[in-house]
Amino acid sequence: STQNPKLYKALRGGGANFGIVTSFVLDTYPYTGGWGGQWATTLDQEDAVIDALLHYGENVKNDPNPSFLPALHFYEGQWVWVGDLFYCDGVTTRPSVFDKLYEIPSIFETAGPKSLSKKAWEMAQSYPEAEYNTMWVFCTKVDKRLTKLYSAAWQREGNKLIDIDGIRMTAVVQLITSQTASFFRRRGGNGLGMPDNEPFLMFNIEPHWKDAGQSWRVYRAMKTVADEVNAEAERLGLVVDYIYINYASQFQNGFGKSADGAPVAAGKFLEEVSREYDPDRVFQKLRGAGFKLDGAHVSRVP
Repeated sequence: STQNPKLYKALRGGGANFGIVTSFVLDTYPYTGGWGGQWATTLDQEDAVIDALLHYGENVKNDPNPSFLPALHFYEGQWVWVGDLFYCDGVTTRPSVFDKLYEIPSIFETAGPKSLSKKAWEMAQSYPEAEYNTMWVFCTKVDKRLTKLYSAAWQREGNKLIDIDGIRMTAVVQLITSQTASFFRRRGGNGLGMPDNEPFLMFNIEPHWKDAGQSWRVYRAMKTVADEVNAEAERLGLVVDYIYINYASQFQNGFGKSADGAPVAAGKFLEEVSREYDPDRVFQKLRGAGFKLDGAHVSRVP
C-alpha cells in the first residue's frame, strides 16, 4: 500500500488481473452473536416494503449492526416480497431499526436470536445443487420509482418464464448506506469506481432453473429488465456506473464501462496500471476464469 500504491489500489477490485495475493492483513471484530432470519409479505404490500427499506437507510446511520435485503420472489405460483434480516449483535429482542418493516402484515417469518453460522446455513438453502443459476447486477441512486419499475419489469418478464422446469425467480434490492460507502475510500480507495460519499441501490436479478435448453430465454428476460431500469435511471439522472463483480452476469463488463459502453475513470485507471505492471498481460492470459479487463466473459449478447 505504500511501496506500490497504484498496484495495491488496482488489486482491490481488479483482483487476479494484476497478481496473486499470497497474504492478507485483516481487521477483526469481536463476535457477540446475532439476530436475524427471513420475513415475507404479499405483493400488495410492495409500497410499504420499499418505504421500510428507505426508512432503514435513514435510520441505520447511527447503528452499523443491521442488514436488510428485500427481494421480490416468485414462490408457489405467486409473487411475494421477502426480507432477509440480520443484526450483528447478540440481542434477544427485535432491534428497533426493523420496526417499520414489522408494521407490515407478514405471511412467513424465521427471525430471532441466531448465530452467524446458522444464518449462513439458512441462506445456503436457497442454492440447492443441480440447478442453473446466474445473476445480473446494476446500480442506481436511491429512488422509489426505480425500485417499483424494477419490480414491475421483473414480474412482467418473469411471468413469461413460468413454464420453464424448476424456475425460481428472485430480484434483490440492496441499499448501500453512505456509512458503508465511506469505507470504500479507506487505504487509498478502490479500483472499481464505487461511490464512496452517498448511498446507492444495488439491484440483483437472480433466477434458478433446471432446463439448460431454456437458459437464453432467462438471459434475455434479465437483460430486458436491466436495460429498462437503466434507461429510466439515465433519463432521471440517477445512474451509478458501478458493477459489483460478485453479482455480475457473464454478459456484463465488470470493469469500468458506463451504461452506454464508454470507458469511465475506473476502467482507464485499471488499464493504465495493467500496462505499467503487466504489459504482456500475463495474469490475464494465464487465468482461464473470471472477469478480464477487456470485456464481458461471454461476448454474445442475449
